[in-house]
Amino acid sequence: MEDNYLTITTIDGEEIKYKILCVFYMERTGKNYVLYTDENEEKNSDNSTNVYAAIYYPDDDTRIDEVSTNEEWEEIAKVIEKLGEGEEK
Repeated sequence: MEDNYLTITTIDGEEIKYKILCVFYMERTGKNYVLYTDENEEKNSDNSTNVYAAIYYPDDDTRIDEVSTNEEWEEIAKVIEKLGEGEEK
């Protein structure tokens, strides 16, 4: 992760660049998370921005992991909602 962008290499070796929206630490899980979107902030069918989430490791910026629990997704949804409120203002 550098310059507010995240590059993910697919299983086929294709590199995809994403724009980082925010990073945060969830005390409940003891993990760091990154929220990101398509580089061009493409909209989905209901005209909202696609937002993705992953677990990231501050000491190893070459590694991210999938979010796997409902508890994590519930907390992430709250952060995404707050981000959306900030855009409306």
